[in-house]
Amino acid sequence: MPNPFFITTAIDYVNGSPHLGHAYEKILADAIARYHRNKGDSVFFLRVSTNMVKKFSARLKKKN
Repeated sequence: MPNPFFITTAIDYVNGSPHLGHAYEKILADAIARYHRNKGDSVFFLRVSTNMVKKFSARLKKKN
């Protein structure tokens, strides 16, 4: 039976400009999840998103 493995990422809030730290966290969590899947573990990878993304997109459209 495969070992269960749970990983998640933080919720990104729009209170400043996006930076490399946002991408780093998502990429690192994805790499860890892929590693455990390749080992045969049962992986649950929760990528958190909220409707804050809509607000962020609207802010970007206004700037551009």
